This record gives sequence, C-alpha cells and structure tokens, in this order.
Amino acid sequence: MGTKLFTKDLSKFYDTVAAVSRINLDIKEGEFLTLLGPSGSGKTTLLTMIAGFTRANRGKIFMDGTDITSLPAHRRDIGMVFQNYALFPHMSVFDNIAYPLKLRNLSAAKRHLLVQEVIEMVRLNGLEKRIPAEISGGQKQRVALARAIVFKPPILLMDEPLSALDKKLREHMQLELKSIQERTGVTVLYVTHDQEEALTMSSRIAVMDRGKIQQVGTPAEVYHTPANRFVADFIGETNFLPARVENVFDATANLRLAGQVPCTVPKTPGMTPGTQGVLSVRPENLFFSQDGNESTGPVLTGKIQDSLFLGDAFKCFIRLSQQDETGPPPVVVMKRFGRMPQVTPKTRVTIGWNPSDAQFFI
Repeated sequence: MGTKLFTKDLSKFYDTVAAVSRINLDIKEGEFLTLLGPSGSGKTTLLTMIAGFTRANRGKIFMDGTDITSLPAHRRDIGMVFQNYALFPHMSVFDNIAYPLKLRNLSAAKRHLLVQEVIEMVRLNGLEKRIPAEISGGQKQRVALARAIVFKPPILLMDEPLSALDKKLREHMQLELKSIQERTGVTVLYVTHDQEEALTMSSRIAVMDRGKIQQVGTPAEVYHTPANRFVADFIGETNFLPARVENVFDATANLRLAGQVPCTVPKTPGMTPGTQGVLSVRPENLFFSQDGNESTGPVLTGKIQDSLFLGDAFKCFIRLSQQDETGPPPVVVMKRFGRMPQVTPKTRVTIGWNPSDAQFFI
C-alpha cells in the first residue's frame, strides 16, 4: 500500500512560538490515521496546513508524490469535514451535497447521479429537499460527510466532526464513519482529542503534544506500549508509582518502589542505576486481594479509599500504606464482575501485577 500523503519537516510559527515543529508524517493509501492530542497540541494547525488553509513556515507536503506545499486550497482537491459542519443554511440537503460538483462544472445529470449515490451511502434518503435547520445533528454530520466525499477526493480531512453530538449518537456515528471509510476506500486524516474515539476508529494514531508527534502506531501499540510518559498518561488511564533504578542488565532492570519494594521490568533507553522515574501500570492490569495470594510479582499494601460502580465493572481507589493523604493520588484498580472481592472502604488489601504489564518512564 503506497504513501498517499507525506509531510517533511513541516513547521508553523506564530511569532516565536512553534505551533507545529518539524512534523514528518506519512499517511498510507486507504488508511484511517488520527491526530490525537490535547487542546493546543498542534493537531488542527497541522490539518489546516495540509488542507491549504494555513501556510507553513517551513517544510514540504507531498500528495501522491507531488509537492503541494504552495498549491492553494481549492486546487488540492481534498475533502474536508469541519467541526461545525459549515453547511449552507439556505440550501437544501441535495444542493449542499452537490455544491462541490457544481464548482467543478459537472453537468446537472452527472451531479444528480453522484449526489444520489452518496445519499444512499450515508442514508439520507427522503431528506433531499430539507434545509439544515430541519434536520438533526447526526443528519447534518452525514450531509457534511456526503459533501466532502461526493467528488471522490484522494484524501479526506476531518476536524473533530463528532464533538457536537451527544455520547450515544457520537458512538453510533463513529461506527458509521468507519464503515463508510472502509466501503469507499478513501484515505482519512482525522483530528480528535477523544482517546476512546481514536482507539475505536483508527488504523494508526499519531499522538501529538506541544507541536510535536510523540508516537505513531496502531491503537494497540500506543495503548499497550506507549513511547513515553506523556503518551502513557494521555491514552486511557494509568497509575504512576515512584520508582528508582537499582541495576540494569541486558534485557531487564531492577527497580525499587516506595517502601523498598523490589520490581523487575524490561530494559528501556536511558536507564542507569540511580535514575528516578515512575512505573506505569494500567488499572485493568492490577489485581488485589485481602490475603495477598493472587500476586506472583511485586506486592504493595493499602486500604480501599472508595469505589465506583460503572455498570460492567468496579473502579476502586486504594491508598497505599506508603502514601499519606497529601501524597500522590490513590492507585486505581479496575475490576470486572466475577472477580471483584467483597470489600468496603478502609478494607486492607494487597496489590499486585505481572512484571510484563508494567513500564518504567523517566
């Protein structure tokens, strides 16, 4: 599968502040790549530079091997779905969708054929004559998507298109968008700050922070093997336990946790004896008991501080014996039904995990 779009050292400065700094990103043909990061991380600036709405200060943009860096937006032939949909309020659903075809001087007959084809695809049948004020938020999102793909663009850019929808509709539309992308084969570059959305929809995820890409990988890779502490903290939920490197070997390293608890982890770059950092363990990879018999690895002790009922699971907050009330936040443990011990606040428990489920970050 060839590269559809490639950026080389792409940068954007506002005065002396780098909104985007030396971005090298390749998007493969037919994939769904998501730019994920907090507000201010540079993901929308990167998207608008690719679209041609924002001019880069440095670097190049290539599409299908052609340099489009200086090409104006209207000549890039890129589909775009905006956060607010940007529909024409006075135009019908049909005319909104047909607008890009009209700009390209297609005949009325050809426009009608292409619009009806995409209306079928996004399930807007029967709404052709309505104006945006007469349709729901989910239907508006479909109109915006149909307008962006009706002229069969080589790449589709989407800037938080589901953020205005309620949770249930947003989750439904995530599946709809992914299904349409797979059926059409269009290459998608998608922007969101919603980690769950990115994990659900993406072929790959590019995690951004402070104008730089921190990691690019599949959803499983960025979740289970984050490249650094920021990615581990931003993707999903994790516990950070203060730790110090004791010894470093060829493939592993020995750590010392709070309370002098020993722990072995896989070796990572930058590890030297005496290095201070944190051990990252996901809540679902921790287990606890009242007798301490479940763990075959490191063991910490503590008390149940609180718990939350989540429908299909319990989330427990455990204050470690080594922590005081003003210290680090309590450890979070996620327990599915069927494995949940009968515990109440103040219950003393031991916490354990498998060494292979933990990572050390400086």
